[in-house]
Amino acid sequence: MTSYRVQYTEIKPGGHLTDQDERVVGTLDDVRDLPDYRPVAGHIAPMVTEYTESDGIGRPVPASEWDI
Repeated sequence: MTSYRVQYTEIKPGGHLTDQDERVVGTLDDVRDLPDYRPVAGHIAPMVTEYTESDGIGRPVPASEWDI
């Protein structure tokens, strides 16, 4: 099963920015859906790392693969 580590900046009430680090299990479509459920700061680029093996170091996913 593929999982993704998504590091992004969330906008909290009052405009405060908070760094977040979430694990998304599924596909890149699930990663694309994350901003629909979280107030992600659009001016700070998220970082996505793909993990296909539990003991692997992960592969950085370029924005061209997951960004719409």
